[in-house]
Amino acid sequence: MILLCGVIGLVAIFLFCFAEHFFLLIGAGPELAAHSALILRRLSWAVPGDFAYDALARWMRGVHAGSAHTSRADLDCNRPGRHV
Repeated sequence: MILLCGVIGLVAIFLFCFAEHFFLLIGAGPELAAHSALILRRLSWAVPGDFAYDALARWMRGVHAGSAHTSRADLDCNRPGRHV
């Protein structure tokens, strides 16, 4: 999971760094491309935290699913076809 997040993070950083060139490549105007790239660069600070939150949530679900405290009710609620 850490390797996947690392690879996706590097791709995201690359895309955020060169967003202006991509926007110009698809035909956006120079001013729009620059402004959009600036917004994406500012939003890019949230990417590592989002990946960490997702990885932690998956790890916590995995720990809970494998624990001895998982009740039969927990398993029944997650059974396909059960409408609560």
